[in-house]
Amino acid sequence: MAREQKITDEEIGAIQGIVMAVAAGKINVMMRDTPSPSQD
Repeated sequence: MAREQKITDEEIGAIQGIVMAVAAGKINVMMRDTPSPSQD
């Protein structure tokens, strides 16, 4: 599908990087809000 829309490998790589950064940020927030077992 990306090839049909003439999206380059560089653009795909940039989008993947953005998506990974957003996902990592969301996971970071979830982990920060979850108390760790050692903090009982």
